[in-house]
Amino acid sequence: MEALLEIDSLTVTTKAASRKLLDDVSLRVEPGEVLAVVGESGSGKSLTALSVMQMLPANLSMSVETMTLDGTDLRSLRGRDVDKLHGGRIGMLFQQPRRMLDPTATVGGQVAEPLVRHLGMSRRDARRRVLELLADVGIDEPERRAQAYPHQLSGGLAQRVMIATALAASPPLLIADEPTTALDVTVEAQILQLIEQKKKELGMSVLFISHDLQVVSSIADRIAVMYAGRIVEIGTADEILTQPEHPYTKALMECSTLQPDASGQLYVIPGGSDTARELDHGCRFRPRCGLCQEAHLEEVCDESEPVLLSIGRSPAEHASRCWVTAADKEGA
Repeated sequence: MEALLEIDSLTVTTKAASRKLLDDVSLRVEPGEVLAVVGESGSGKSLTALSVMQMLPANLSMSVETMTLDGTDLRSLRGRDVDKLHGGRIGMLFQQPRRMLDPTATVGGQVAEPLVRHLGMSRRDARRRVLELLADVGIDEPERRAQAYPHQLSGGLAQRVMIATALAASPPLLIADEPTTALDVTVEAQILQLIEQKKKELGMSVLFISHDLQVVSSIADRIAVMYAGRIVEIGTADEILTQPEHPYTKALMECSTLQPDASGQLYVIPGGSDTARELDHGCRFRPRCGLCQEAHLEEVCDESEPVLLSIGRSPAEHASRCWVTAADKEGA
């Protein structure tokens, strides 16, 4: 089956210092699939999404061998073609939705915009369709809510409005960038359920970005784990959540469970990722990893960066960028 979204060897650098922020990232999103991209802040998740949307800041440059959406080469898009991409072929959800909505425009006006721009509806038909869309995402009293302004909405209502706007033109791909951040757990569950429902109804694919493996566990088909601008592990959701291989993935799992240790402290990954991209040799996670010492691989981990290696039990699906994983596979 041909992938809906295909990215091969995406690299993003700063123009001033040629510092790599994304390094050789390759991803595929299949039709009807939810691919979750997970990692700490600064790992490159949102930058990957901005690259797909052709929305990189002017101080960054991108190189990529392949970047296609349903067969269209995204690298060649300019001007109006990029405008047609946003909302027409790719819908996007952001964290803190009230800040992303236009504070000077009504809810109804903002949901109507993609209907007029991408589907060519008249304003009258768009207004009628807006009420249907608001009701469809679970907003009570859609007539009243359509007249409201963003500051009059709760976080959960604002995210439902964003979902209605993002899906108004029935795009084949939805990019959801931390869409449940700052929402309470009940509303978070409702939003995740709504995204899953809309995915099934519209047959769309979802690129879901999060820092929390627990959040994506209920919605993802596959999970890609990012660290310091690199994919360090990728596989089916079941494999990543039940049999993680990379030490960073294991650390994220321990963080997401929120289980205190014997002293009552929650687990925190030691060190920080700020300087990981500056390393010019070896594994980028090695300064924070205790596994290489346990496996007596300090020297190899320090000398060269591991490749993303397929794991024997499911070579078509599961891969990890870790020398310990590689050693375990050779010894199996």
